[in-house]
Amino acid sequence: MENFNAMFDSFFNDTLQLTFPWFFAMAAIIILDLIFGVKKALYVGDDVRISNAFRRTMSKTLSYFWFVVTVGVIDAATTIDLKITTWACLVVCVIELSSVISNFLK
Repeated sequence: MENFNAMFDSFFNDTLQLTFPWFFAMAAIIILDLIFGVKKALYVGDDVRISNAFRRTMSKTLSYFWFVVTVGVIDAATTIDLKITTWACLVVCVIELSSVISNFLK
C-alpha cells in the first residue's frame, strides 16, 4: 500500500507541475472576458446582472479547469513528451481571447 501511495503522490505532483502555471494565464484571460463582456453589454444597452455574469464565468471556468486537469492527467500518464497540457491551455486561451476581441470590437 505504501508503494501505491508513493506512486500516486508522484503522479499527482507531475500533474500539478504540468497544469498549475497555466491556471494563472487562463484565470487572467477569463477575468478579461468578464470585464469586456460587461462593458459590451453596457455599451449595447443590455440589462447587466452581475450574478448572471459571474454564474456564466464560473461555469466556463470550471469547464476549462476540469478540461485542463483531465489533459494534465493524460499528459502525466503518458511516457511520450507531447506537451498536450500546454496545447490544451493554449486552445482555452485562444477561445477566451477571441471572445475578448469580439466584445472589444462591438
